[in-house]
Amino acid sequence: MLLIKSLIGWVIQIVVMGTILLLPADTWLWSEAIILLVVWAILGLSGTIYLSIFYPKSLEARMIFPISKRQPVSDRFATIFIIIAVAFWLTFIPMDVFKFQLLPTPIIQLQVLGLFLVIVGYVLMIIAIIQNEFAVPSVINQSDRGQELRDTGLYGKIRHPFYLGFLVCFGGLPLWLKSYAGLIGLSLILIGFVGRIFVEERILRKTLPGYTEYTARVPYRLVPFLW
Repeated sequence: MLLIKSLIGWVIQIVVMGTILLLPADTWLWSEAIILLVVWAILGLSGTIYLSIFYPKSLEARMIFPISKRQPVSDRFATIFIIIAVAFWLTFIPMDVFKFQLLPTPIIQLQVLGLFLVIVGYVLMIIAIIQNEFAVPSVINQSDRGQELRDTGLYGKIRHPFYLGFLVCFGGLPLWLKSYAGLIGLSLILIGFVGRIFVEERILRKTLPGYTEYTARVPYRLVPFLW
């Protein structure tokens, strides 16, 4: 049942993503977007099946709706901001590619690098989910689930590896789709994540035993040796 619900959710995500990209492009023959959607579908299908077999608790945690009354108001606003920013950003990329053309087109080598980053970033997100079954889409008190501190693997290097994977993945996306302006626009989403990180860490310090000591051991939030 969990696998079926997850796969249905993933199909809906592909349809929504494809619609947001292809409708503003005013063409269904955008090869880069089609390839991206195929790669995204393969990554999502394989990742969902793998998690359902070996890490069902991690997959179940990702099924929690990202907006709920259990969230702090500040995180609710941050989550809504991120969702709107992502939708706006995805809509902007095809408009820039086919209409605005604000900046020169990336060379083919950077395009290929972009697709590679999409894959690497997605794999990072899957690894982060595997290593922390409490990595839910919203900032909530999970003491009722017996939440425990995770400080090994990627979490032994940075405190928010899922967010890093997301940004790497979505940083590669506009390069593959030939939009430098889209890459610059990713900064809008980054602002949302930075705000959410501060909210999340404030909650975790209050609700998760050992988290304050963990932040001292692992000083970097998002990027090793930088921040």
